[in-house]
Amino acid sequence: MSPQFAVADVEVSIVALFGGSQLARCLSALPEACAELAWRLTLVDNSPLGLELEQCLAGLPATVLRSEGPRGFGTNQNLVLTGVVRERRARYALVLNDDTEPGPGSVTALVRHADRRTRIGALVPSIRNSRGTLEPPIIAWPTLFNQALGSLFPRFAPGAATAGRGRLNGACMLIRTAALAQAGLFDPRYFLFFEEADLCRRLRARGWQTEHCPDATVVHHEAQTTTRIGSPLEREQQTIRSRYIYFRKHHGRLAAWVLGGLVRSGLLARTVRTALQAAASGRPIGSSRAGALWALSWYRPTRPSRLELGACAEPPRGPGPASVELNRARRHPRAPHRPPGR
Repeated sequence: MSPQFAVADVEVSIVALFGGSQLARCLSALPEACAELAWRLTLVDNSPLGLELEQCLAGLPATVLRSEGPRGFGTNQNLVLTGVVRERRARYALVLNDDTEPGPGSVTALVRHADRRTRIGALVPSIRNSRGTLEPPIIAWPTLFNQALGSLFPRFAPGAATAGRGRLNGACMLIRTAALAQAGLFDPRYFLFFEEADLCRRLRARGWQTEHCPDATVVHHEAQTTTRIGSPLEREQQTIRSRYIYFRKHHGRLAAWVLGGLVRSGLLARTVRTALQAAASGRPIGSSRAGALWALSWYRPTRPSRLELGACAEPPRGPGPASVELNRARRHPRAPHRPPGR
């Protein structure tokens, strides 16, 4: 077998939108994180002008895919996962945010844990933010109650859950290739947000388990990527849109319609609250914010969001492995790094 076709233990998939020191720290942490594994890296460069990556990738078993124009998170990740599934070039795929730093041996611990329990379809490590506080590795499933509450109080987030009772934290997720082949890849209809909840639902529907591995630790620098995509109101509009797609798909038309009414009521209440605060303080920015919230409350999530309208064409809809690759790249990935003796 030619080295370029050698099956790796894990293929790391990272989508880079901005580059910079955070991406460099993420990449430099990978060799120690993947100690004792046969691994390779595929980095999707979806930055506006293209990134200078030679120095960051020096010495790494890396392939770069250039994804032209703005695209959704799932679409970009599928550029890597399509090949991993179709060519079976790795036993696992590690979907890793570019604002993370995997700890020494963390990926190795994830792979070893999954090897011991063959029905695990996806697995996440313990995740700490930059202040050292633990984030929930498993987050409660989206429900009418917690999503309506989140529309009224933007800082509210669903709480932690146990295995099987919620979605995995998508900042770092190890996914078994065989599970992806059955459940399908990320659904490209989710431009941003809810794509990992959707994938976890489909994995569990196929009989695969989704779990937390406490022996692995990754630092997540608190959404340094997503907070730089669009404006806060554009991201909130995208949340409404992706949430609608999720509820329509997994809970039906009625649940999606009810949720739409609850979310609109929450946004209207925020509009009134913001307008009253602006009137009391006399600050024009508060009035502007109230106007934006008023417009947002009447957004129809059946229509593409502003972020989607500014993006390039997506591949054919549907989460299956048949999604097409959008951009040129090396036809075969670079041979994986293999530790001595393997």
